[in-house]
Amino acid sequence: MMNEGKQQFEEFVKSGAYSDKLTAEKNDKNAKAVLEGLLITSEDKRHVFKEHGMVAKFVAKEEREINQQGLINDILAYIRSEALSQVMCKCLSTRL
Repeated sequence: MMNEGKQQFEEFVKSGAYSDKLTAEKNDKNAKAVLEGLLITSEDKRHVFKEHGMVAKFVAKEEREINQQGLINDILAYIRSEALSQVMCKCLSTRL
């Protein structure tokens, strides 16, 4: 069984079909990159190319830049205030 799969794969590679597949994938990737470059400045989110039977859709991708030092400071401030609240509660409860 394993030998049959190996033979099929060898035939697939020897016939040139594997090379054709790789070429088609590369062409597809390049065509998408070219289309994106041409349409990136467009305000439309959907473009229809009837003559080619294709539709191009753009999906918004949110890009964020995280201020890590600010985040750390906010977390530390929260932890400190939470700890301070606990200490104050303990102090007040012992006074009562």
